[in-house]
Amino acid sequence: MIEISIAGKVALFIAVPSTLLLFYWLLGRNEEEDDEFSSNDEIATSRQTVIEVKVPRSIVGPLIGRQGANIKKLQEESGARVNFKDESTLSRSSDDNRTVIIRGTSESAQKAELMIRKIIADMPAILTEEIQVPAVALGRIIGRGGENVRELSRISKAKIYIERTTEDHNKVGNRKVTITGSREQIDLAKNLIDEKIHEEEAFRAKKSVMEANREQRTSHRKDRTPEHDTHHISPAMLKDESWESTKAVMPEQKDYMEVYISAIEHPGHFWVQILSSEAMQLDRMTDEMNRFYSTDEAKLSYSISDISIGDMVAAPFESDNAWYRAKVIGIHEDKVDLYFVDFGDSEFVWRNQIRQLRPDFLSLKFQAVECKLANIKPTGENWSEAAIDFFEEITYCAQWKVLIAKTVTYESTASGMIPCLQLYDTNGDEDIDINEEMVSKKHGILDDLMTAGEEATASSLFEVPQIEA
Repeated sequence: MIEISIAGKVALFIAVPSTLLLFYWLLGRNEEEDDEFSSNDEIATSRQTVIEVKVPRSIVGPLIGRQGANIKKLQEESGARVNFKDESTLSRSSDDNRTVIIRGTSESAQKAELMIRKIIADMPAILTEEIQVPAVALGRIIGRGGENVRELSRISKAKIYIERTTEDHNKVGNRKVTITGSREQIDLAKNLIDEKIHEEEAFRAKKSVMEANREQRTSHRKDRTPEHDTHHISPAMLKDESWESTKAVMPEQKDYMEVYISAIEHPGHFWVQILSSEAMQLDRMTDEMNRFYSTDEAKLSYSISDISIGDMVAAPFESDNAWYRAKVIGIHEDKVDLYFVDFGDSEFVWRNQIRQLRPDFLSLKFQAVECKLANIKPTGENWSEAAIDFFEEITYCAQWKVLIAKTVTYESTASGMIPCLQLYDTNGDEDIDINEEMVSKKHGILDDLMTAGEEATASSLFEVPQIEA
């Protein structure tokens, strides 16, 4: 056995603990380095990747989706956050693209980028095409308050913009229609518009036949006394709910419409028929009434013994001897005072000429709408005979020539709210503003008594509607 000197023992005693201490220190150092490396890895993986992608403006809507549904789904599937970069007014007008900012881990950001680029690649090219449509078909294409054009846009998924002019009551020539969408969307929109044009052409053809077959009616305004004036309907009639529910009213629209002047008392009180499919239904119903009330069955089974004010009846009109719907507004010995609800004129008819109205003849709403000229009043206390004659002539009363009308405001009367109309005659080479013509010919004066509040109300009620869908 090797003997160790005292000095060696001392050296060994000192070296062993030192070696152990050095080993422990080195081991601790390695652990610290491992911890550092682990910490550095965590920092690297927590850093966000930011990617910017240019998106054509035409794709922005489909990318976002209704109420952001598409972009929410994209974020959920990718795990990245996706937002559009705010832009200035200058960049908005000068750049055809929007910038999408993608934030997330490298993997999630790249996944979101690939998804967006696929959406852009799969999206069909957005085109814009202009077509010309007949101005006469605008009303049918646009619809009341723009409801038709909005429906066409909804079905085709294309944006449809119809050119508006300051003379949209003029039905001559063509109007420009701009359609924006994919090739398929534009083609579908054009086909739908063509269908509306063909509907209007068919309607015009039927209208021509209708006007040719209609007999001109003779006004009976000069033979009536004030107490029998249809403007002064009895209080009992005004309280009659059936009268109020069936009374003809102007449609709730803000655009120009085509009308016939069917009867006149004076420029402050006249009746119009609105040119629509219901006007043609009226002609068909009138033909059926004439056939039926000429039969022996009608004479025997539909005679009337007791008549009351407010009754709906069938009666002949003196000027053409055709049968029409009428309401009893007065009873005078052997004659009955009748208001013809589809035309607005009145007449005294012998009791024995009146027949009960067959129930199915009440299915169609009354067609005569009570109106007055807007912002015009008589030059004197009352309308002169010359003014009434001129108005009757210039509006082709009961001659079934189309005028263009626009409701300016409403006026409260004893028989309810009646529309005040601006009328135009577009039958000649030049359009005639009938309201202005009445003033220029000294048959009326401008009514400047409308208050500022009434003018503001009329303006807000009858603004031209937006047509873009």
